[in-house]
Formats: sequence, structure tokens, C-alpha cells
Amino acid sequence: MFRRLAAFAAWRAGLGALARVAVDRALVQDPRYPMARLLEDVLGYAVDPAAVTGWPRVVVPDGPAPA
Repeated sequence: MFRRLAAFAAWRAGLGALARVAVDRALVQDPRYPMARLLEDVLGYAVDPAAVTGWPRVVVPDGPAPA
């Protein structure tokens, strides 16, 4: 469960490489998990988290998320 949430949180924070690792690990755990498959596509198409409107801005510990 944590890996699934970690992938989404990392993507929202603009941490694509970390999101990719978390997605890959989630898919090893459950290859049919729909959220992991969706995030795999989102990462594959390089969708910018800022492109999704209506969500609160994410702030990473070292400062604001990349715009």
C-alpha cells in the first residue's frame, strides 16, 4: 500500500524518478493494480503534475515544488 501512495506523492511533488521506482515496485507486488498502471502511463507520457488543476500545491521539504 505504501508504495502505491509513495508513487502518487512523488509524482505530485515533481519527483519523477522516485515516482518511477515506486510504480515499478508496486507493479512487482501487484501487476494488475489500476492506480499503478495509471501512474505508469502518466509518467510515460511525462504529464506535469501542474497540468492537473484543482489540487492544492505541493511543497517539498527543500522548498516549493518545481513549477
